[in-house]
Amino acid sequence: MLEWLLSMWLLSVSPQFFGESLVAEQNVQVQAASAEETVQRQPEKIPKQWVLRDKSVLQAAQQSLLMQPELADNPVYVFEKINFFDGDRPRIELAVLNPKQPEHLIFFTFEQNKWTTSPAEDVSHIKNLSRHLFALSDVEFAQAADIATTWAQKAREVNAPIDEPYYVAYVFLPKSKKQFWHTATIETVGKQFYLSCHQDGRVWEWKQLAGARTEEQ
Repeated sequence: MLEWLLSMWLLSVSPQFFGESLVAEQNVQVQAASAEETVQRQPEKIPKQWVLRDKSVLQAAQQSLLMQPELADNPVYVFEKINFFDGDRPRIELAVLNPKQPEHLIFFTFEQNKWTTSPAEDVSHIKNLSRHLFALSDVEFAQAADIATTWAQKAREVNAPIDEPYYVAYVFLPKSKKQFWHTATIETVGKQFYLSCHQDGRVWEWKQLAGARTEEQ
């Protein structure tokens, strides 16, 4: 009896029903295959290489800079500052005196474990250019990580919403010949704080901007 009812139901169903079901199933299969192919075609993401968080990267960057063809076998002199970035685009940036053309600077950028150069800039218009230069040997890139750690500690002390370091610079002041570590402003609700460190990493200034100084050493 059950078999007879089933056969009668099959006879009553429109052939269009089976056609639509088959088409729907085929569409699902095509969509699944297409999605899989799209995933396979997506370019592989390059892992981000941190700069301020990794002393080994900083040390390797400084050593490899000395080996660049434009600088090899020559003393290296930097123009005023060296920038160290993390965040969206971790990198190191600096301008170096061209040993072969003393009136030109070469711009170097360290990113994704390699150095690249930008076109040299004529700086012959700067009087006493040598006053703006300091020796690369005066600074250890790896110390930028220590300054970043100090910055993060200070940011947490004042409950800053951003406490991950993203910018540090080694700066040379031509007039006073002072070399020191400069950092990004620390932002909190309604307040701003500034941290700088001596060449050896000791805190130089720690103060609230446009307000009472919290500490100076």
